[in-house]
Amino acid sequence: GFGLDMVRAMEKDPRLLVSHGNYIGAMKVLEGIYALVEIAPSEDFTDHQQYSALAQMFMEEYLAKRQIEWRNVAGYSTETVAQHTFALLFYLLEKLNYYDQYVKSEKYIGDTIFTHFSNVFHDLNGMTWGIVGLGNIGRRVADIAKMFGCHVIYYSTSGKNNQEGYDRVDFDTLLTTSDIISVHAPLDANTQDLMNAEAFAKMKKSAIFLNLGRGPIVVEQDLEDALKNNEIAAAGLDVLCVEPMSADNPLREIKDSNKLIITPHIAWASVEARTRLMNIILGQVKEYFKL
Repeated sequence: GFGLDMVRAMEKDPRLLVSHGNYIGAMKVLEGIYALVEIAPSEDFTDHQQYSALAQMFMEEYLAKRQIEWRNVAGYSTETVAQHTFALLFYLLEKLNYYDQYVKSEKYIGDTIFTHFSNVFHDLNGMTWGIVGLGNIGRRVADIAKMFGCHVIYYSTSGKNNQEGYDRVDFDTLLTTSDIISVHAPLDANTQDLMNAEAFAKMKKSAIFLNLGRGPIVVEQDLEDALKNNEIAAAGLDVLCVEPMSADNPLREIKDSNKLIITPHIAWASVEARTRLMNIILGQVKEYFKL
């Protein structure tokens, strides 16, 4: 991956810096750089004036003063993030941890009948799927959910996003009517701590919550409380407020994999997505240097 070591290594005589937006910590590193290729934290962050405050600092005045060219890399991970969204969902919805452990514990050996379904699950068909953040990834998830027979609704965190063909609702309606809620939004003033105790309390007790947007959209202590108190059924996360996971993350207390699954920020990282990412970067480097 791209990190601070790479940034520091290029301080002496850099010509090109390729960096993930989350990892540039010091503006002085940019002194002397000819070109900056910035990897969007999510491909829904295609407008670099919106996807992070740091990118805004890179923009216009700072870059123009130093004659630094700027390129954004986006549009490489739609399919894999959508795929991971459904991987998290089905793990929780169909109680796959329970049934896997049931078989591996050898309880299925010599069981009384051919099937065991005491931990009940339900059809995805007919459920209401609420999406927070209907960008490229959110729309892809919505389209797949529709193919499974879901009624898809969405909440616009900016209040300005009207997508033809999709059912926009207010936040309370999304919370109270959705069987599944998935977050695919950027982190900004509208989404910081959006999913808090008040929000979880309004959700169905049978609801599954998925966050594939940004960690600080969720108040993690409130999510832990909601899971422990059975205010919602389960949660699947690929992002956390602090990454790697901090020792004091309250979600460490949830050991029941039927209630919570956390993956280490891998939704974007299929081989194909990373290959697309590097090919886009290569094309931008060739274009800049006229290779």
